[in-house]
Amino acid sequence: MTVHGTRGRYPGYARSGPLTPSTGPADTGIRPPTVFHRHRRPASTRPRQRVWQRHYAVLRSLAADEPHGILPAIAPGVQFEGDGLGKWLQRQRRSWAELSEEQQQRLTALRVKPAERPAPATAAKGTAKTSAFQRGLAALTQYIQREGRTVVGRSHIEELPDGSAIKLGVFLSNQKARRDRLDAKQRAALAELGYTWAAGQSGRS
Repeated sequence: MTVHGTRGRYPGYARSGPLTPSTGPADTGIRPPTVFHRHRRPASTRPRQRVWQRHYAVLRSLAADEPHGILPAIAPGVQFEGDGLGKWLQRQRRSWAELSEEQQQRLTALRVKPAERPAPATAAKGTAKTSAFQRGLAALTQYIQREGRTVVGRSHIEELPDGSAIKLGVFLSNQKARRDRLDAKQRAALAELGYTWAAGQSGRS
């Protein structure tokens, strides 16, 4: 049995052959219409984009009022018409890598630069450790020059010119106990002050 009159049942389709109940659509040339979707920015990002454009327009206006068009320094606490302009600018500098290339170029034109990254934690620890040894060494040198001897009481505290107090007796005892973990420069500095145990990785004073 052949079914005719499919135009009303399947609007938008162009029939070029019969439709049979037993086989369904034959190779009749019927094809679904092609739908083209225009790429649109997700709705959730459009408000953020408008906020970004508004703050950027304020920055550009401020720069235009300055000599040579250079944006003045804007602290994080600066407000503009109720908006936290300073905090917004700080966020842009901190999240520079997350900005689009166009946004980066616009901010760069206003002399805005990405925030400097802090030094790695491991490097900071190493610096603090080295500084502690240098302060102890400075206190030990000061003590020996004043007292004329290398023996330091366990409870002695030496005050440096900058006002910092060094537990010198504890420092010296710790260096002797940990001499195997001192590097060559640290051992050499202590040996130069007269501590023979620091001349090698082990020894006695």
